[in-house]
Amino acid sequence: MRTQTANAAREPENRKSGQRLRWMAKLAAMLLAVMALWALAGQEQAEETHTFQIRFGLRDAEPRDWSGSLQVTGGRIVSASGWRTEAKDSVQWDAAQPQQVRWQIATHSMIAPGERYRLQVPGQPTPQLKMTPWAAGLLLTLAGKDPQCQLRLAGGDVTFRASQVRLGKAHLLLDGQVAVVRVPPFSLVRPADSPKTPHPRQDDYPALWVSPQGQQYLAWCSYQREKDRVLLAWRDGMGDWSHPLEIAGPGDHFRVAVAGNNEGLWVVWASQREGHWQLYGRHLPVRSGQPKPAALSAVVQLTEGTGPHFWHRMCADGRGRVWLVWQGFQNGQSDIWVRCAIGRQWSPPHKVSTSEANDWDPAVVADTKTDRVWIAWDSYAPGYYAIRVRPASFSEEHSRIVFGADEGEALGQKPGWFQAHASLACDNEGRVWLAWDEGTPNWGKDYGLLFSDRGGTGLYAARCVRVRVRTEQGWQRPAQEITAALPAEMREFQELPQLQTDSQGRVWLGLRYRICRRPRDDGWAAAGRWEVAALCWLGDRWSEPIPLEASAGRNDMRLASGADARGRVYFAYPSDNRGWAPPLLGERNLHLTVSVLAGELPVAAPKLLPVETPMAAPPAVHPKEAQEVARIREYRIRHGGKTYRIVRGDLHRHTDISNDGVGDGSLMDLHRYAWDAAALDFVLVGDHNMGHDREYPWWRTQKANDLYSVPGRFLSLYGYERSVRYPNGHRNVIWTERGHRTLPLPNPAIPGQMAKDTDRLYAYLRETGGICTPHSSATEQGTDWRQCDGTLEPVVELFQGFQSAYEMENAPLSIDAQTKVVHESYQPSGFVVNALAKGYRLGFQASSDHVSTHVSYACVLVEEFSRQGIVEALRQRHCYAATDNIILDVRAQPFGIMGDEIAVPRPVLDIRVIGTGPIDRVEIVRNGQVVYRYQPERETAEVHLRYEDQAPVKARISYYYVRVQQKNRHMAWASPIWMRIAP
Repeated sequence: MRTQTANAAREPENRKSGQRLRWMAKLAAMLLAVMALWALAGQEQAEETHTFQIRFGLRDAEPRDWSGSLQVTGGRIVSASGWRTEAKDSVQWDAAQPQQVRWQIATHSMIAPGERYRLQVPGQPTPQLKMTPWAAGLLLTLAGKDPQCQLRLAGGDVTFRASQVRLGKAHLLLDGQVAVVRVPPFSLVRPADSPKTPHPRQDDYPALWVSPQGQQYLAWCSYQREKDRVLLAWRDGMGDWSHPLEIAGPGDHFRVAVAGNNEGLWVVWASQREGHWQLYGRHLPVRSGQPKPAALSAVVQLTEGTGPHFWHRMCADGRGRVWLVWQGFQNGQSDIWVRCAIGRQWSPPHKVSTSEANDWDPAVVADTKTDRVWIAWDSYAPGYYAIRVRPASFSEEHSRIVFGADEGEALGQKPGWFQAHASLACDNEGRVWLAWDEGTPNWGKDYGLLFSDRGGTGLYAARCVRVRVRTEQGWQRPAQEITAALPAEMREFQELPQLQTDSQGRVWLGLRYRICRRPRDDGWAAAGRWEVAALCWLGDRWSEPIPLEASAGRNDMRLASGADARGRVYFAYPSDNRGWAPPLLGERNLHLTVSVLAGELPVAAPKLLPVETPMAAPPAVHPKEAQEVARIREYRIRHGGKTYRIVRGDLHRHTDISNDGVGDGSLMDLHRYAWDAAALDFVLVGDHNMGHDREYPWWRTQKANDLYSVPGRFLSLYGYERSVRYPNGHRNVIWTERGHRTLPLPNPAIPGQMAKDTDRLYAYLRETGGICTPHSSATEQGTDWRQCDGTLEPVVELFQGFQSAYEMENAPLSIDAQTKVVHESYQPSGFVVNALAKGYRLGFQASSDHVSTHVSYACVLVEEFSRQGIVEALRQRHCYAATDNIILDVRAQPFGIMGDEIAVPRPVLDIRVIGTGPIDRVEIVRNGQVVYRYQPERETAEVHLRYEDQAPVKARISYYYVRVQQKNRHMAWASPIWMRIAP
């Protein structure tokens, strides 16, 4: 749902044109500055250059004006722009006067790191919130051997020389109020298209290989006009990037991996052909001293079966072999696989993982001392994600890959916590470095407004990076944790580590971290962006984080890295060019950046400590969940010559694609949750207009729908959330086929558009063959049910884990005037019972919305488990809503099942409930009133009863539905059956 913080005013829907123009001018200036830096950094420099962030206000207690000027001697200014500046800030620099720059910049208050907006309780005072000024400043590039800068500020004049500012160590001025931070040289492979480009390209998913001589080969996926291409560019040293070479033509591609040796390199990508995701590769011969590849080989298919196969990575070992690892599905299960290429010949695929659970996201690195590689991944085998790692080597004698033991148990991981996204490196002494994300305990288990006390946590409640090192003594840990080296703003969310060693023995680590302007105490968050920083291990501690410029972007943007023989390390990453402050925080067009870190920092043997004894695992939220899921999947309903099975899903989940999805995690997090933590059969990615009508998020969303679907086991449905304010209402759109674009929203300031919008939506659904499901109905994001076409919106989200139920007033779990404000104001006219009273035919389903997990299930009775089968069952209202894996079977034998409209001689219901805990009561609701209540005399999780209405309403059609409550407050609601009395 589109939400707002309880004590923050809503951003105006229509901004004044003057403010918009100021922001557009500011964005243009920023882009020009970055392009100037790109042009400068993308070639071997005739003169030395230095890039700095000059940060003002590090100790400000209140917002403060830091306007001033800077004069350069012994050099010149190449580029100057704002760093974390806002609308009224400005920088004045003229290339014709390259020794001086002036600015009007102030620090601005934002929520303090670690603080949260509070959910508002109606009628109570707004909770106080700690705000603090955040630093703002300049991004400055200078030319010259050792230029000197004099800053003139209201607080005094200060001077620094370029040589005083070292990589990985801020140079403090004015008693620590000002910091000068060195930024590594960086280059854009090619600039992002401008915001007004009609069909902009989007460069994403980089992979990097660096030859020992420093020749860099960068491969990536480039999207444009509903097609991807796989491209490759190269450069020698710090020269210009080549024009891209097309490796794979227009198609549906995902991610790239690249690795090589002295003879050439392999480029491998995932591609969907005829409905199956396979890995494909091409070999490119490379001659020594000539970075341009020779003729491309033919395309080779590297995987088999139905798949999907993806999340692939590569490395080259000391003997010139190229190793490929990936995640591949077989028989409905995801495993980790490996192949090895000697020249152009590939070994057969070998399975690396051994568990019967799903395994994810592998990494691989070559051992520098032994003829082997190390492979790491994460597995859901123990009932939570845990890192696994094992060595592999190629047996020349047997021409096959052999494996060593899995060493995951020796890493000292936290039982029951989320641990995923492994990265590997091996230093010059043969020590293996392993890093991963650590999340929260009971990840993806019961969490929501009404279930916040169950011990579960959401998908993106926290992230931090953990590191381990394997020596001859076994696995150990660095003497300092990553978090201890980070400033407060980076401590809560750092993730997706990328380890890289250099030729001189240093170990580097790149990571992404989240900055959020509107986080809330229930986990919901808006107005966020992720940036990239690197740290270097200094022997007994990590360096200060080194900012990698031109890196702002979405959550799951992976880094790639490489190193040459001259001590230089290269990090490649995408950016979507989102700004620092609203309204520029949304995704824009993408480009790729490569930053270069040279060996300025000291090399020292690592101080390592024993791995700590793992803590006790937190209590399991659902110790019998595997049996309960198996039971509901095996259950069959046989009626009228047809057989139905129950498939469980979630028709309302968000990711960071939504502007208010900053607390929801990535597309990968969502699908991991659906596959494993919730063990769903289907899911809908319900982001707002699939990224607010932008084409590339739409493409990425529908690609993910296909990537994570395995027919017969799991389906990711096509669709999105369309959010129109009360009284129209928010609805989630669902399709059975890929390719439909989103329907833009009406302008709420134009009453005519609002009045016609629901009819416009219905016409759009008829044209595209879709359906929709309204939600949040009894709130300001709901509806007063002035319109409802049951053929196009056959089901309603009766319960939502993010907030509550919308069944009727005073019903269990239902919203009321005292419910904490999640979706703005309370609107009782939107209760579902009011829609039923108007004669609308609506089935019931439960789904999550933002941040909530594991307490919302759309249970659908399907004849065929397919996208078409699910949507057809929803059209017939053959479904029920539940907060747990409860089996609810309601029939009017022999006339119909839940959702049907039937004629009967007398109303009779056969009800069977198989709960996940003791049942408190089973109630039957007729026409909005409870007409029957059954409470078991003894504690039981199963109820089978027959109900006959002894005083039916004969003058009109009546609806009946069943409501189940367990003693642990979990519930289920069957879709109504509409009955007409017929003699």
